Formats: sequence, C-alpha cells, structure tokens
Amino acid sequence: MISQWMRKVNGGNQSNWMGLELKYPERQKSLLHIAKIRIGAYWTAQRMANARIIDGAYKSECPFCKMKTPETVEHILLDCGRWTA
Repeated sequence: MISQWMRKVNGGNQSNWMGLELKYPERQKSLLHIAKIRIGAYWTAQRMANARIIDGAYKSECPFCKMKTPETVEHILLDCGRWTA
C-alpha cells in the first residue's frame, strides 16, 4: 500500500532527504525513522519476533493496540489505534 503511494507521487529516490536534515535539524530522529522505512530497515515487532529477539506472539499481534494483526509499517501508519489517534 505504501509502495503504491510512493509510485503514485513519484517519491522514489528523487527527493533530497539529506537536505531535510539540514533544514529541520530538530526533526533528525523522525527523518531517520522515515529513511529506515523507505529502505526496508525499520524493525517492527513482527520482524523482531521473526528474528527471535522478542516473544513469538508478536508475529501475529500488535504489541501496542493488541489487535490480532502483525505490526507492519502499514498497520502503524494506517490502522493502529495507539499511533493514529
């Protein structure tokens, strides 16, 4: 879903993300999270459970809203009641 949106808005690698860090230094941590999401390096609970870093129950359950759905980037941004409020 997010990748479809990126294609629609032509948000591939044409944006100057480094320039944003310089322009908004107070947003550096947030921009780092966005960059990790863009390159597929963001560790969700599902990914940590698959790597056996946390309890395996989180392969299919969001640790924040407790929905029986894995915590994915799409879930965090669009569905999770703890993050979308």
